[in-house]
Amino acid sequence: MNINMSIIGQAITFGILIWFTMKYVWPPLLAAIEKRNKEIAAGLDAAAAGQAKLDQAQEEYDKLLGEGRAKRGEHLAEGKKRQDEIMARATEEAQAERDRIIEAGRSQIDDERKAMVRELQESYAVLVVEGARKIIRREIDPKAHEDIVADLVKKL
Repeated sequence: MNINMSIIGQAITFGILIWFTMKYVWPPLLAAIEKRNKEIAAGLDAAAAGQAKLDQAQEEYDKLLGEGRAKRGEHLAEGKKRQDEIMARATEEAQAERDRIIEAGRSQIDDERKAMVRELQESYAVLVVEGARKIIRREIDPKAHEDIVADLVKKL
């Protein structure tokens, strides 16, 4: 019987150990496990939220990068257009200045030509008057007349 009592004593001790474990040891262990599960779940949720934010930030980055490239293209096109306008305006102004200078040169040449013609006419008139005066002063003989005309031709 000692063996049976010993088994019953061990069974009672085991029951007390189970009751004590269930009452005082098991709840803190379950609470710690539950807390750890919640922390892991929160970490996984935070990682998922972080990944979502990262994906959103990547999308926003891609969007902003696309907008920046589009604006850069617009600015380049606008700059090219302004450059073309400035070049066209400068070309027109240069051509107008060239035409004005050419016209001024032509006008100056024409004025100088007219002045030279006037001067030649005045010189010619002086020579004609001088020749007529010499002819009138001399007596009119053919030899003297030919000499005066030849002299005038040389001067002209």
